[in-house]
Amino acid sequence: MMLYATDKNAAAGATDALIELLDRPEDLDVRAVERSFGQLLTRFRTGFRAGGSQKMFTELCALVLARKFSVPSQIGAAFRALAAVEGILLIIDPGMDLVTAARAERSRLVSDKISVGRLKDQFEQRMMALLPMLARVPRRIKKTSEDLEHGRFSMNVRLLARPAVRRYLTGFFQQLIVAILAGAAAVGAIMLIDNNEGPLLTGEIHLYAVFGFALPFGGFVLGMCALRLVFKPDDR
Repeated sequence: MMLYATDKNAAAGATDALIELLDRPEDLDVRAVERSFGQLLTRFRTGFRAGGSQKMFTELCALVLARKFSVPSQIGAAFRALAAVEGILLIIDPGMDLVTAARAERSRLVSDKISVGRLKDQFEQRMMALLPMLARVPRRIKKTSEDLEHGRFSMNVRLLARPAVRRYLTGFFQQLIVAILAGAAAVGAIMLIDNNEGPLLTGEIHLYAVFGFALPFGGFVLGMCALRLVFKPDDR
């Protein structure tokens, strides 16, 4: 399907096929991948020269790595095998282009996939897989309606299921706690400096006042940490 979409210059179909082939990252921007794939197809729309498919595969791999896809081992082995096969074919026939040859086989492969008999078999397989699920639907609807009627209906929602949300909230509370500590240190320093009570270290300097003069340094350090968290968050 990816080869068919590439041959038809269909960036959306090629992107969908690529996502099905590879392990999709959590925060994937599908529109950005589709635009990048469209640029790649536009660049190679006019065809390939001998060995030109190697350049296309190289740029495709760069696209996969840039978008942080995880390549399954069997897919990686298939791409390595294709590269090795094309290298051997170029030695045998310097004018050989693997993608062009694959395009010639595309019509046969597609005709086998969409023949009437094949489509009928696939439809029957899908229906056989859906029948047990459809048979359970009335029972589940009945149970749900009974739960609603007797007040037993409940829903479980995981608000913090995504790691990105947990990282954002963790960083936010870190900034908040550090800012509160910095403010508390500043207020505590003022209170201690103005306090004329407590044991005397010298004739006029109280122990609490010494602590009060030390606290602004801690508040300054915490304030700098808070600013760092605001302007340079942890990108992991």
